[in-house]
Amino acid sequence: MQRTAGIRLTKCASAIRMAAARATPKLGRKTLLALIDHITQVLPGPDHDYVAPLMQDYIKTLSEVLSRQSHVEFLARKEAKPWATCVDFLLDIATHILPSEAHSSLISVARNSPAPGSSTPRSNMHSSGSTQNQKPGGPLYGDCLKDVLQSLQLLIEGSNAPVARCGSSIAKVVIQILNMKHLSLGSMQTMCFSICNTMFARLRADDVEYGLRLIRDIVPLAAYWWRADKVSQDEVIKGLRNEISKALLLAHSHLESFCREWSPDVQTEIEHLADPLWQEYSKRSAHSQLQLHDITFNLTSLPQDSMHLSLFGVRNHNPDGESHWAVLQNLALLESILLTKSSNAAVHSAETLEQPSKRRRTRESQSRLRLKLRSRFLGTQITALQLVCFLVDGHGITIDDLIFIIEDLAICAADKNQATASWAFIAASRCEPSAYQF
Repeated sequence: MQRTAGIRLTKCASAIRMAAARATPKLGRKTLLALIDHITQVLPGPDHDYVAPLMQDYIKTLSEVLSRQSHVEFLARKEAKPWATCVDFLLDIATHILPSEAHSSLISVARNSPAPGSSTPRSNMHSSGSTQNQKPGGPLYGDCLKDVLQSLQLLIEGSNAPVARCGSSIAKVVIQILNMKHLSLGSMQTMCFSICNTMFARLRADDVEYGLRLIRDIVPLAAYWWRADKVSQDEVIKGLRNEISKALLLAHSHLESFCREWSPDVQTEIEHLADPLWQEYSKRSAHSQLQLHDITFNLTSLPQDSMHLSLFGVRNHNPDGESHWAVLQNLALLESILLTKSSNAAVHSAETLEQPSKRRRTRESQSRLRLKLRSRFLGTQITALQLVCFLVDGHGITIDDLIFIIEDLAICAADKNQATASWAFIAASRCEPSAYQF
């Protein structure tokens, strides 16, 4: 009997989802609000649980209607009560699906900053101990979690969405999902980083302290999910790495600020983030790295906001080239931070040494970049040559380091490999001490 009722409920939920998908472009405001009220009030069931036969299709229905930006903007008008109701509902679903050890902490965070007038009796319904020991699992709930993330992404992308109200609540859930290392690499991590990027872009200027805390959480996760062992360039992995690259580009000033209060732990985290980027990018085939045909030296042909250095930039309408450029730019940022620390340590060490030869050997031994310029592995050497251009433009290389690096560039310029020699000449053209501006 229960099985028959479950089948009927599943068919009803599927019918509602298909009707919503067809009607979304023409859905009226009253109908939209009524549909949201129905989903948020009917799906929570008895015994601190959800009605399982309805869950998948009802969450997909909510995602369908939120996919229209005008709907999200309508929900976020005035006091944004319907918008906040959707966010609270989705956070409840996420905490219901996530592992029990994270359950209580996520609930407490999600309820710390509710939108005015948005609280419901449902807010604390899943915080009881009975549900913490009985968490759902299986592919059904994995699909539901993906739909929840997609709906949250759609809600915070609204131009008038009050993201500041619940940004920390959403971020807590997203960070918890990214910390689930047993999950397979896929679209779920891509959506998590995409949500972080959207929130960070909205909140970084308004709440600097929160931005720093978010970046501190993201750095080790970005290092883990870059997955240097995955050399495949399929669309899922490329999408994930592009979102991680966006996160680092958005957070470059916060990363620099984060590293001013230097400590061994910070240095380790930066190195652990830079190393997988080095390893993965260096292992790529030639067509998956930045190539000479991806760039132009005619800077006047590029838009003002394009990706470019003082000598060259990425050609217009070249998304793959922009993706490779972003990896190099992020590597340059991380290496610049490490070079600054290394240079300061070298100066301090050199002051304690009397012999010039010892000072030279001390400085050379602390240069990560020079070690990679001398690598016998072609991919690592070309990556290092490309990075020299970025570091010189960003003033990540001091004049003393530059003198040593020019010696390595001269050796690379005489290499028989055409790509190595070409990038060495390009890097050398920016490394003349007379052209190095401070």
